[in-house]
Amino acid sequence: MNPESKNMRKGGFTLIELLVVVGIMLILMAILIPTIGLAKEKARKALAFSEMKSIESALREYLTTYRKPPSSIGAFIIPSEATRRPITGAMAQTLGGKNVAGLNPKNMRFMDFKRVDSNGDPITPWGSQIASENSSQKYYYFAKFDYNFDHTVAAGVGEPDDPPLSPVGRDFIVWTYNPGVEVGTEGHVLRSWEQ
Repeated sequence: MNPESKNMRKGGFTLIELLVVVGIMLILMAILIPTIGLAKEKARKALAFSEMKSIESALREYLTTYRKPPSSIGAFIIPSEATRRPITGAMAQTLGGKNVAGLNPKNMRFMDFKRVDSNGDPITPWGSQIASENSSQKYYYFAKFDYNFDHTVAAGVGEPDDPPLSPVGRDFIVWTYNPGVEVGTEGHVLRSWEQ
């Protein structure tokens, strides 16, 4: 027998080598999977802020064009309408270029909404997820306007989900809710005026 043939192995891996490689792969997957989830959430949050800024730009353009903020009733915003308004229905269609209730007589397209629900209303990057029966609107964008034209949006009515907590020096504000964060905690409400 040739002495060199004793030290030579046949091709392939031993069971131990295979188990070590599989173990290393499992450890790497355990490290990477949560990181991928965090990256996806950060991407959704960044997209939401980008869309809120686009909505603000569309509202600013509408205000410049028609010298009044859009309203779901086709008139100036009045103090009783100072609560949050979802960017849905007539307001979304108006910003999208339709003349609903006389709100957009020039049929100008102020914004293209990329994601919409079955009603054609724009939704956030989290989709139209519904966490409970009472929260179906929480995955839309909301706006509040300076209804008395003093360049200040009034504070909310005390609800934690009715921003802003204090007056904001703008003509309008836009916000949405992050369903991945518990209500009342930091990061639940994404505010365009704080970015």
